[in-house]
Amino acid sequence: MLEALLTDDDRRFRAEVRAFARDAVAPELRRRVADGAELSKQDYVEWQKLLSQRGWLTTTWTEHDGGVNWSPVRHYLFEEELALADCPPVGLTLGVGAKLLGPILCEHGSAEQKQRLLPPIRDCSVWWCQGYSEPGAGSDLASLATRAVRDGDDYVLTGTKIWTSYAHWADGMCCLARTDRDPETRPQAGISFLLVDMHAPGVTVRPIPTINRRHFFNQVFFDAVRVPVGNRIGAENDGWRIAKSLLLHERLAAARVAETTKRLKLARAIARVALFHGKPLLEHDWFRMQLAALEIQARAIEQTALRYLGETMAGTPPGPEIALLKLRGTELYQKIYDLLCDAIGEESIPLKRLKTGDADIPGYWQTLNANRLYARGFTVAAGSSEVQREILAKSLLGGQRAS
Repeated sequence: MLEALLTDDDRRFRAEVRAFARDAVAPELRRRVADGAELSKQDYVEWQKLLSQRGWLTTTWTEHDGGVNWSPVRHYLFEEELALADCPPVGLTLGVGAKLLGPILCEHGSAEQKQRLLPPIRDCSVWWCQGYSEPGAGSDLASLATRAVRDGDDYVLTGTKIWTSYAHWADGMCCLARTDRDPETRPQAGISFLLVDMHAPGVTVRPIPTINRRHFFNQVFFDAVRVPVGNRIGAENDGWRIAKSLLLHERLAAARVAETTKRLKLARAIARVALFHGKPLLEHDWFRMQLAALEIQARAIEQTALRYLGETMAGTPPGPEIALLKLRGTELYQKIYDLLCDAIGEESIPLKRLKTGDADIPGYWQTLNANRLYARGFTVAAGSSEVQREILAKSLLGGQRAS
């Protein structure tokens, strides 16, 4: 189906991206990405600088502000080729500046804000994090309680954000805060979109250790932090609409089509060498049936994503039904990691020490379970599976539009 959407120029573009991905990433970095090893901030910054030099870091920005005029299918091809080539990811979590704040500034920012904030994103000198979720407002984001009270030319920010990915690396935060508590209005109507200096007095970042022994989550506390009014994007109390403007793109990316394809290929490769009762797993019907079932689900998700892509190119962007991709894509990704860990058995246990002399054991054997544990959060982040089902029920079955 993808080939039917491509023009000859699209195919040349895909070849250009494929060649860039092949040549730009150092072999050692590519190996660590393929193995699922933890990367440093410097790894990500250096990779994003390479993309920026090519003009490919800010692809979702308007042309006037430094973006590219790519069709939706070219965006799809670009992200697919980079993922399949084991390039470091630049998703929303690891590219908040380029992927979230940049497009929002392009659409909603003032001329002064664009001039001040876009160049440091483009040259990768400023790292941003996303401050949406709170201890009592995760999937139900409209119930957030972090408060911003106007005091002259500043807001005074008090409250906390949680599950803030890479806040310990960040220079700034895209923060949703309540600026109106009128009980007569919908809770979404009293939220503003603020940019917070993570080095300002009163900001405290507390690490949240994860079960796979990696550090990416944090809780961030605001104790009367002063935020200039000039760091508010859009009008006061209009932050909910601004924050929602990128949800459709995020949910299309959440299908994880390329990453799923990579993991299924890895499952087949492992199954050719991993033995069960003296025979490779791939020679056992019970394993082949499990793998085939996942491959069928993956193809169904891919075809659904491409259908939505085709509709977008025809001028009909998908509505709330795109929540299907986030729902099914993240659940499938978890199932694949379960199968991968089952395939290598006890070698997937994080604390197991491989015997001396087993240097030929692939690196991913030692990281699969860590990544499996990390993937458990995919059905919660960016709207839990329960929320996606509610969106689908209200919008498609109930005839309502989800807020």
